[in-house]
Amino acid sequence: MPPKKKATKKPAKKPKAPARRSRKRSGRAGLVALAVIAVLALGVVGGVLALRPAKVIAIPCDIQQAIGSQGAGPGLMDNPRGLAVAPDGSLYVADLGNSRILHFAADGKALDSIGKKGDKPGQFNEPSGVAVDSQGRVLVADTWNGRIQVFNAKGQVEGELKNFSFYSPRNVAVDKSDNIYVADTGNSKIKIFSRDLQPLKEIGELGSGTGRFREVFGIAINSKGEIFAADPGNRKIHKFSPLPDPKPVADVKVGGWQRGGPFWPHLAVDSSDRVYAVDNANRQVWVYDSSLRYLGTLGAVPGHELFANPIGIAAVGGPALWVADAGKSQLVKVGGLLFPAAR
Repeated sequence: MPPKKKATKKPAKKPKAPARRSRKRSGRAGLVALAVIAVLALGVVGGVLALRPAKVIAIPCDIQQAIGSQGAGPGLMDNPRGLAVAPDGSLYVADLGNSRILHFAADGKALDSIGKKGDKPGQFNEPSGVAVDSQGRVLVADTWNGRIQVFNAKGQVEGELKNFSFYSPRNVAVDKSDNIYVADTGNSKIKIFSRDLQPLKEIGELGSGTGRFREVFGIAINSKGEIFAADPGNRKIHKFSPLPDPKPVADVKVGGWQRGGPFWPHLAVDSSDRVYAVDNANRQVWVYDSSLRYLGTLGAVPGHELFANPIGIAAVGGPALWVADAGKSQLVKVGGLLFPAAR
């Protein structure tokens, strides 16, 4: 009999104690689970916010001058693309629709033009980028002829870069030593040559990491020789160290390019080494410092649009910018830039 009583008491006590412990444990487990879910949720939200463009900072500015209009005659243009400022302050622009390069004085007066449609020396098949070196030589990205043509200041052919496996080279830039940088767009590379047209280096490859492109378009070189490249496929700007051995340094996703895919995004740098990136989808220009820290955006003031379809860009003193507006078939000079105080 006594064993039976003990047996009946033990089962009665044991279920109660474990039940209490299990409720406490399940309560703690539930709290932990909720905390983990909350942390994960915050992490996801944080990740999404991190991918969003930075808050847009409007840079006040104004249009100071406009050159040209739609047409094919002297001083007129059709779908202007890349442009460059010569040492004397005059302007060269790739007049893509008319297969030529137009030359304007600093005051906007039409001077002359170079080239026409064709594949012979001095002729073009979609001229889309132009650069001018310290000697006044004019370099033109002759896209579908697969070459870079070189002209002297009088518009006479001096040479060309060809047979370097270019595929749709869309842009060209020079540094202060007159080295030549070619955006080999279809090959997702930048090919670098000396001023006497000898190959020096290739940088970049197809991909999505730092220093890798999904096509490369705009190129700009700052006063230190640092190289900046616009990557439309990955929607970002890459920075490389200078010659003789360029290496990837950093990249940044351009805010406006995330909202609308960039079309032929050109770059420019000014005398303070600020970097300007054209955002034609949003009709704006995004500005960064030489470390690719965002400074602000031109054309972001509500109700005060500057451009219809900005493509090419070049910086001049002031600071001021010349922008090739393909939507208006004009070159527009923007000045009065008021940058925010350093943060």
